[in-house]
Amino acid sequence: MSKSFDSETLNQVSKEYGGQSEFFTPKVGDNKIRVLSGYEPLAKHWIIEKGKRISKVCFGKDKGCSYHTDKDLPLRVQFPLWILDRVDQKVKIFEPGYPFIKYLTDLKNDEDFGYENLPDYDIKIKREGEGLETRYTYTPSARKPLTDEEMNALMEKKDITEIVEKMKKNEMEKAGGSEGIQQYPEDEIKVEDIPY
Repeated sequence: MSKSFDSETLNQVSKEYGGQSEFFTPKVGDNKIRVLSGYEPLAKHWIIEKGKRISKVCFGKDKGCSYHTDKDLPLRVQFPLWILDRVDQKVKIFEPGYPFIKYLTDLKNDEDFGYENLPDYDIKIKREGEGLETRYTYTPSARKPLTDEEMNALMEKKDITEIVEKMKKNEMEKAGGSEGIQQYPEDEIKVEDIPY
């Protein structure tokens, strides 16, 4: 059943799903973010639907993902994590690819920019080009602690692992995957018992 447009329902949904979540996509030019969490790998199939290229969350071939066929659709692994977008100071989900995660991994052991759990500095992301010609350059900024306000904004969000699991579960339920629907023995459902 769809949700109605009232503040009580909105508050309930916000509480259940971890508040308003926006997604961060680097714009062409300079961007600045602060990484606020670890990542959770998420595979997506890229398909053409109604003339548009869209992604569909893969919940696993072994769990009945319908995009795995004789001609498997291409998969792209993304690494969702929480970031603070320095443009508007909002906590958002960023779904970077492998190169960004590799960059952060390499920085972890860097003599000048090494860190223990998460970088204690912002990352500048320079985006050049569009589409398949897009290129990114990453640069660490000076070390700077997060403010209490910035930390509190993150505390209002759900753990990124929980969000990714919910995305997979929702896609599985839509597709009728093995864990997404209740399985019944064939003899329990009779056509004459269906009321329509």
